Amino acid sequence: MAKAKFDFKDLLLRKGEYIALGVAGVGLVVLLLMGVSTGAGAANPDEISKKFTSKSENILRRISDPNDTATPDPLSEDVRAGKSAPYQPIGSEQFATNAILFDVVGRPDSKRENPRVQPIEDYQVDLLRGAMPGYDIINVDGRELIAVRVEKKLDKNAQDKIRDAIGKMMKKNSNRPVRSSPPPAAPPGPGAPPGAGGGAPPPGAPPGAGGPGGAPPPAAPPGAGGGLPPMGNFGFGGSGSFSGAEQRVDVAISYIPLDELDKAATENKLPAQTVIPLRMIVVNFTIPLKKQMEEVKKALRLANVDVARGIIQYDGFEVKRKITQQRPNGPPVVIQDWTKYNYEEKFVDLIYSRKLRDHVEGTDKSKQGQYLPYFYRYEDSLVMPLPELVSELGSYPPIRMQPILDTIDRLDRANTPKVDPSSTLNRLQKKGSRKEWFNASSGDATGASTIFGGADPKAPGGNPPAKGGTIDNQQQVDIDHLLGRFVDCDVQPGLTYEYQIQLKMLNPNFGAANVPFVSNPNDTKTPLLFSPWVPLPTPLTVPAEDFLFASDRNQYVADIQANYKDQPNLKKALDAKDNQAVVQVVKWMESIRMEGKHEPIGGWVVAEMPVSRGEYIGKKTFVKLPLWSSERNEYVFRELSAGAVKGKDQPKGWLVDFSSRSILLDYEGGKVTTRTASGRTLPTEEVATEMLIVRPDGKLVVRRSTDDQLDPTRKEHSSAWEAWLKRVESRPTTSAGQGDSNQFERPKQ
Repeated sequence: MAKAKFDFKDLLLRKGEYIALGVAGVGLVVLLLMGVSTGAGAANPDEISKKFTSKSENILRRISDPNDTATPDPLSEDVRAGKSAPYQPIGSEQFATNAILFDVVGRPDSKRENPRVQPIEDYQVDLLRGAMPGYDIINVDGRELIAVRVEKKLDKNAQDKIRDAIGKMMKKNSNRPVRSSPPPAAPPGPGAPPGAGGGAPPPGAPPGAGGPGGAPPPAAPPGAGGGLPPMGNFGFGGSGSFSGAEQRVDVAISYIPLDELDKAATENKLPAQTVIPLRMIVVNFTIPLKKQMEEVKKALRLANVDVARGIIQYDGFEVKRKITQQRPNGPPVVIQDWTKYNYEEKFVDLIYSRKLRDHVEGTDKSKQGQYLPYFYRYEDSLVMPLPELVSELGSYPPIRMQPILDTIDRLDRANTPKVDPSSTLNRLQKKGSRKEWFNASSGDATGASTIFGGADPKAPGGNPPAKGGTIDNQQQVDIDHLLGRFVDCDVQPGLTYEYQIQLKMLNPNFGAANVPFVSNPNDTKTPLLFSPWVPLPTPLTVPAEDFLFASDRNQYVADIQANYKDQPNLKKALDAKDNQAVVQVVKWMESIRMEGKHEPIGGWVVAEMPVSRGEYIGKKTFVKLPLWSSERNEYVFRELSAGAVKGKDQPKGWLVDFSSRSILLDYEGGKVTTRTASGRTLPTEEVATEMLIVRPDGKLVVRRSTDDQLDPTRKEHSSAWEAWLKRVESRPTTSAGQGDSNQFERPKQ
């Protein structure tokens, strides 16, 4: 009989679960026995604790026992002083490697991405008041008119140059927006008193009204100077300009359609130069170029940062603006909430189309000005040019942002070539901005030098500077930041302005041929990339443009006695009475108005006048005021014609209205007579003046002559006024209305 074959597979199928349970049970018993054995062999914790305690007590007892002279066990050889450590340190240089241990670019996705546009960082906001030389262009019923003057006969060569210059000027105006009606009036606000505190134009005042007392000029009838059309709103904030036939009595001025200017040039009628008052906010900001280069290197998977430098190209920026007004009582009122501000259109209309030339960095020969072109990219539409100012009435504030100042110091220490202004203009002519009006230009480039004569020191093509500096020179110090700039030329007193800025950059992936190498194919369809909006935390409130100060009565009386000693009638009319105090009014004027005539000013005007208790402060008074001459293209003094006022004595100057709605309630000081207790009367003496004034908003203000004489605002504007007068006094004085007839005078109404 054959022995049955053992089938292990069959056994597992029939008895497998029992076998598994048996094996698991045996294993569990083994583990249990091992645990019991380990527990039985473990030391008792209580015994270990007692052992350590006993040893510790024994050591402490031996330390405190003076009779214990036992020698302690020697220290190990490894811890004795002077012996080397058992393990020698190993230097990292023995394990040097050429591989990159960690690289943020080395990600699983090695395809290119669109870089993030880094937002602006630092900023600087300044308020500027001044005047720029410009063309006298007005808008009447949607038609652009320009003031012209009659010149002597021009030869053929001169006519060709003039025609070319006019062509340049007409090209600028081709992009100027034309309005068929004046812009809306400024938001109503409380009147700005001549005292301390804020204020705004009177309710319904047009842009450019210049604070309290300003008003749009009436429609002017056709004058003898060529048929002047009715005027629109005057001033820099409006759509019109100043009345040429009314303001310029020293040269024949008439208005013609702008598109007829070329024809008028053949008749020796050339554009007239005027001054345009400027009230604008200048915003400078820094653009983090170094951070942007790092971002482009990372996003495009470039080998180094230097490659990214040539790829970055901006396309200007966007601006949002918010306008609020602080009422006398209550929280600020929102006049205009956050909205995109078309600063470009305002600039083209109010500055670009009228200006003669620009202020080019470096023309002042300062260290800052000659290094600033290294930070500017006009060709990227990041820097709005600044119009040239009448130097007598103001200047642009310097850059105060510390990152820029630090880099300028490094450039100077490295003897980096300074940039000549002509090099900046040459560079702009070669490269140019995608927006032409972003390019700074000289008088030669605009044609103004040809029309008005005189050499233009800022024109390109001159001799290069001694160090050979040009904007294309490679600077010896890395520029970590670029500078951006825009101007808001549509601001009014009493209003508060806030801004947000967003940078725009050309997408380096736009239209890329190698689409597979871009992470997202849609990235190649976006032409522009935008940074986050960055709000400028510091709002700017345009302050009041007139101030009232308590003046020194004694000094005022002495000046009147000295200036009018030979004119008793005027001395009597202008002198301060015994019951009057003397105030000083400082007011920024866009223009002055007299019997329907308007003269552009664009500067601070200072005058002193007496006032009695209970009277409104300020009145019409004669001021020796510089006025613009279109014939000489500068400020000059022009005296009033004979018979301007009644009486034999005629004042010199112009009658300027300084009226306000503030009232002098009471004052102390001036001429004071003291009576003693015994009844004795002391001699009359002049003492300091204290004034109690009520403003139009009902608030009381106290002015003290001793404090006001040291007030920095009064000293600043008074010094500027006196310097302006001295500068104009060095020029010959012209007389208006000489002779029996004046063909340029405004007709009687």
